[in-house]
Amino acid sequence: MKYLSVLILLYCLFSCNSEESIEGSWIYSYDLFSDGSIHYSPNPISILAFYQDSVVELIVGNKKYEFEDQNNTHRIEKKGSVLNLGDTYKLNLDSIKGDSLLLTPSRHTSSLKYKMIYKKLPKKYKKMDWLPVGKSYKFKNWKSETIVMDFNTDTTLVEHSKISKTNIRDWELTSLDGYSFLIITYLEPTATLIDSITADKVFVTYYGPKVHKFVFEEINN
Repeated sequence: MKYLSVLILLYCLFSCNSEESIEGSWIYSYDLFSDGSIHYSPNPISILAFYQDSVVELIVGNKKYEFEDQNNTHRIEKKGSVLNLGDTYKLNLDSIKGDSLLLTPSRHTSSLKYKMIYKKLPKKYKKMDWLPVGKSYKFKNWKSETIVMDFNTDTTLVEHSKISKTNIRDWELTSLDGYSFLIITYLEPTATLIDSITADKVFVTYYGPKVHKFVFEEINN
């Protein structure tokens, strides 16, 4: 009887901790298909904000594909270790690993099954106000290549590097769920979270298959 009580206690602790671990906001990172391949959504930002009995899905659309911004609320229904998020997604609590959450669409749009990977956003966050127009910044990407960005207007920037040479890219700043993001369009719009700002530096995080942190350093001509 004592052994059974211990098992029940451990199960309750695990279940409660699993549910508590999903509280907060998560940002979409990538799709992982059953054949091991990785794909990305054309929408630059998708956030899931979990509450006690519901989850709010916030999406920044993509004008190129005529995808509009979305704000959807899904009711959470628990069945064992599985959470049904409305009739749109399923979440197995056992699949939460550290800062990653694996979401299964209830209806697959591909012949291959896939999971949507989300990364945990920081709980404590203060909205950032950044005005880069008319300024230039440099940073090193994940290949240790130095990139220089000239924010010439409030919609376009000029990017310079030794390898890629010169490119003109669209950019914008946006806020979602209280978080501030920089979106730069490469082949597709790519979002980075603005973590903090000092007098001459901007610290950002990119939530891809690997989480990368970058420092934009202002260039004073």
